[in-house]
Parts: sequence; C-alpha cells; structure tokens
Amino acid sequence: MHTQIAVTPASYDDIGSLLDSMEYQHDEIELTVSLKRLKRYDVIFINCGATAGKPEKGGGAKKQREGAFKATITEECANRIREYVEQGGIIYASDWALGFIAYAFPDYVKVVEYQHLMEAKGFPEAELQATVVDKGLEAQLGRKIHLSFDQPGWFVITPRDGAEVKTHIIASGKVSGKDSTTSKHNLAGKPLLVSFRHGKGEVLYTSFHNHAQVSKTEEKLLRYLILKPMLADISAEMADLAWVQKDEVQETVDTVSVGAASDWHSYRSTTTQPLKIMLNWKTQANLWLEVEGPGFSTRAEAEVPPVEIVVPEAFAGVWRWRVGAHQASLKNFPFVTYVGSPAQVEGIVAPQNSAEFPQVLQDIQTHPPVDASVLGRINILGPGDTSDDIDITIIE
Repeated sequence: MHTQIAVTPASYDDIGSLLDSMEYQHDEIELTVSLKRLKRYDVIFINCGATAGKPEKGGGAKKQREGAFKATITEECANRIREYVEQGGIIYASDWALGFIAYAFPDYVKVVEYQHLMEAKGFPEAELQATVVDKGLEAQLGRKIHLSFDQPGWFVITPRDGAEVKTHIIASGKVSGKDSTTSKHNLAGKPLLVSFRHGKGEVLYTSFHNHAQVSKTEEKLLRYLILKPMLADISAEMADLAWVQKDEVQETVDTVSVGAASDWHSYRSTTTQPLKIMLNWKTQANLWLEVEGPGFSTRAEAEVPPVEIVVPEAFAGVWRWRVGAHQASLKNFPFVTYVGSPAQVEGIVAPQNSAEFPQVLQDIQTHPPVDASVLGRINILGPGDTSDDIDITIIE
C-alpha cells in the first residue's frame, strides 16, 4: 500500500507542486476536516498561509501576543492535529504554518522573540547562510547551505528547554537583505529546520519556503523535505535500535527507479569498529544494497525489507553504499538507510574465512539474530570477505 499523502491548498508556499514533480499522488484538504478524515493520510503537508478557522477572542495581553501565530487555527483544530500525530500521523509545515505547530505542540517548541521586532512583524525578505548539523543531511548537502526567504514576516522557532527536539539546520549568522534594519538580526545558532516525535508520529517544521530554493543543493534539500516525512515511521523504528552512539548514526533518505541505482552515499569511520548498514522501505519492491569500504565489497537484495549488512570489524576510512531496484511500485521509489556502529552484532561471530561458515550458519539457525518474518537478507562478513564467501538468506 502506498503512502497516503495530503497537502493543504497552495498559498505563500506550494508543496503540492513539488509532490507533482516527483510524481507522488496526493489529495488536497482543508485542516477543518475531522480527525477521522485526517487519519486517512500517513503524511500531511501544511503550506505556509494555510488556515483553519478563527481563534476565540479575548484572553488578555499574552493571548494577543500569541495571536499572530494562532490567527489561522482554532483550539479544536490544534487538538485534532495533536491527536493525529499522537496516533501515528506525520506533519510537515513551513513558515507561517508555524501557528499549527506552536499552538498544537506548545510543550515542544516556541517562537523566538526579539524586542527590536514589532509583534507579529517577523523578519524581512532576506538571504541567509545556514549550517547543516544533521550528519545524514550534511553528507548530501555539505556543511554550508544558502537559503532564500522570498517573503517578509518569517519567524524562527526554537525547542523548549528539556524537549526532545532534533535540529537539522541552523542559521550561521546575520540576515542579509534589502531592509535597512536587517543587519541587526543576528540569528547565529537559531534553528531553521527542526523535527520532533510525539506519540507514534512526527512533526517537521522549516522557517523557509520550499519554492524559493532554486540551486542544485537546495533542490536536494527540497527532496529531503518531501521524503523525510514519507519515511518517518520506518525511520523511527531504525533509530530506536541499539546503536553505540546514536548521535553518530547517519540517516539518509533518497529515491531509486527500476533498472537504475541511487547516488553513492558515504560514511566516514574514524576507527575500526562494527558497522551496520540498514536499508528499509515501505511498499512493494525488490531492492539491492551495495556496500564498499576499505578491503571490503558486498551486495545483498530482498523483496521484503529491511536489508542489513553487518561488518563486525570495519576498518577506519570511507565507506559508501548505494541502492538499486529490480522492481518498484513508484518511479521515484523512496527508501531510507541507517549507517552506524551497532551496540552488538547480535551475538554472532563473523568467520575469518569461508571454512568457518558452517558453524556460523548453525549459530544463526539456533539463535536467529532478527525476526525472519521481516528480514529479507542479512550478510555478516569480516574484513576482506565478499558476498561470495558468505551470503546468508533467512527464509520464513
């Protein structure tokens, strides 16, 4: 079953056009619909400028200050959105859709306030240099990226103290733009792309519009912003596995077409350590995963996800991988990979030569390392081994 996608009508942003460009089917909805209707969709994209009714009047000065961010959402709508995410829904919102995020999830994020800014005025039209602090995203975009804010009135969101919010991109310094007061706004270190999990679901928010980003690097960022929400549920399952250092684990989202291979993606290991490369996807496909590293090369494929390649002693250096498709249900078929050092190699000792293979196979049959019902193939290899030496397929 394909990911069910909904998007709000285009306004100051148009995420629907990006979905069209990637040939992903989607419905257009208003956020005034019922929770039952929202739950038809795995992912909901909220464009900047989306509305969902008028808030109740009154409430004093504090409520008036917050009014700019609640002006497009009622308390009833906020509660529906929060419950939708809690039950497993995924939301991505941009710029002025901030009201939906700040109002529905006030315990996770807040709006950055600056005394020199008029209430609800926001920042002016501007250009901004940003730093990518997410390892997987940095590997695809580079450390620095240029962002365009093509409309005035944008805001910066920041995590609440103690809230489990992940920051992916931060501002590098001062805003540069046409407004004479722009240079006063030093945003160094302030988040521009954040995500957080709530209940069984997840929320992503960007301060910037999507259609305003036009360079090749920015196009890669836009693809990430489409794919990340679509794969958030299975990505969360992979993130929850036992990793030695979770902040060193690299998540990558990408697409592949039938008969082709994705770009090569890389991971730098600073020391000899166990290494696990995991490939996961959501709908019907037959994919292969190819991995290369110092003195190492192998490939595995499966019709049922996930695919795992485990190297108990991976030499320090650059490791790279790519994904190909023999069969897939979409032209731009989305997948996610996780690469990092596992907390344990499932208690199986990799053979140092092929003569030890029978014992390893016996160990796997006696103590299966994974649930065979959800695994297509797992390769467990030592340095210098290839898939010709040992290629273990676990079959239900």
